Amino acid sequence: MKEIILVKNGELVLKGLNRHKFEDRLKKTLYWRLKKIGEFDIHACQSTVYVEPRSEGEDMAAALAACSRIFGIVGVARAVVCEKNIEDIKQKAGDYLKDALAAVRTYKGETRRADKRFPLNSIQLSQAIGGRLA
Repeated sequence: MKEIILVKNGELVLKGLNRHKFEDRLKKTLYWRLKKIGEFDIHACQSTVYVEPRSEGEDMAAALAACSRIFGIVGVARAVVCEKNIEDIKQKAGDYLKDALAAVRTYKGETRRADKRFPLNSIQLSQAIGGRLA
C-alpha cells in the first residue's frame, strides 16, 4: 500500500495569475524540509500538494510533522493511493484504517471528491465506505 501526504495550502488559491510562483516556493520549501528525512516527489494539483515517498522505507510520521510546521500550510493528512473504483477504495480504506478503528467505539467517515465525474456523490461514497468499515 503506497502512502502519501496531502498538503492543503491556505490563501494561495486567491493569488490569481501569479499563484504558480507561490506554489513553486511552497514546493521548494517542502523539498528542503523533507530532504533531511528522505527522498520525496512533490507536485501540486487543484490546490493540493502531494508528497510521495520515492521508496517504502521513508519515515512518514516525521515527514507529516515537518510539513505541518511550514508557514502557509493549513492542513496535512496521510492518505493511501488507490484506483478510482469503489471496490478498491473500500478495500484500501478497510486495510489502512483497521488498527485505528479497532481502538474506537464509534467513528465518522466523510469523503470529498476532487473528481466530480465519479459515479457516486460524496454522501453515497461515505455511506459505501462506512458500511465496509463497520
